[in-house]
Amino acid sequence: MSERAEQLAERFQAVIAAFALEIEALSDAEWRTICPAEGWSVGVVARHIAIGSETITRHIHEFLADPSPKPDTVETIHQRNASDAARLADCTKAETVAHLRASGVAAVELVRGLTDAQLGRRGLLAAGFPERDVAWLAGFLVRHLDEHRASIHAALARERPDAGNLLTNS
Repeated sequence: MSERAEQLAERFQAVIAAFALEIEALSDAEWRTICPAEGWSVGVVARHIAIGSETITRHIHEFLADPSPKPDTVETIHQRNASDAARLADCTKAETVAHLRASGVAAVELVRGLTDAQLGRRGLLAAGFPERDVAWLAGFLVRHLDEHRASIHAALARERPDAGNLLTNS
């Protein structure tokens, strides 16, 4: 384990825990609100974040085992996301919060155990993507969540402009 890995793990642990609590507190109407950026409900976007944490964790394992390019392209990633969104249209808040927490724990445990040498391991996510290192992927756990969380916040603020900040800032 490295100090850098510990910092990355602690940051993601704090962000995913806060996000799970925020999602848990949403009303049914807020849960069904459409996020224009994705075209999905808040619930599907939250579930996408959980799936994304698992996907990023898988990529870290892949980088550590084999840094060669993967068969994915930007298009196949978007197609998979759209397929997941359709499949998860009826996901429940309880299922999603449990998924967020479980995927978060797995990601935190993996990142926390990385060495500095492992954090520096480079590879390709997919065809057409720039080469990245494991530290970038570990940081992407937070960036991915933050990007979609901002979309959720914007959608909810549009629905209830008088409510102020519906989700707390992390």
